[in-house]
Amino acid sequence: MTQSADQRPPVVARRDRGALILILSGEFDLDTIAPVTAAFDQAMTGPEAVVVDLAEVSFADSTMVNLLLQAHRALGTRFRLAAPSPPVRRLIDLLGLDGVLHLHASVDDALAAGPSTPSGSG
Repeated sequence: MTQSADQRPPVVARRDRGALILILSGEFDLDTIAPVTAAFDQAMTGPEAVVVDLAEVSFADSTMVNLLLQAHRALGTRFRLAAPSPPVRRLIDLLGLDGVLHLHASVDDALAAGPSTPSGSG
């Protein structure tokens, strides 16, 4: 039995093919972003690629966008976004960030996009 997005934790972390995958579910704004911030802070300390699965995000505001941009600046090509939901994709497009953030149609595509660790560390 699968859980609905309302019953899932806001962030689930797993590892696959040498990358950390953060699966986000639900709505994210100033009042609900804390679990995502904590997960990103922890993810940015490691050497592996970080793939953020956005398929189950039903709402995101500028707080989420700011967090995505901070992670992008910190991790560069090791930070990838996968399967942005329609509301997230609309927000990214509206802000003109589709050419800035590393967007992929699926988690598999994001994992296949490049090395999971920086040059010389893996």
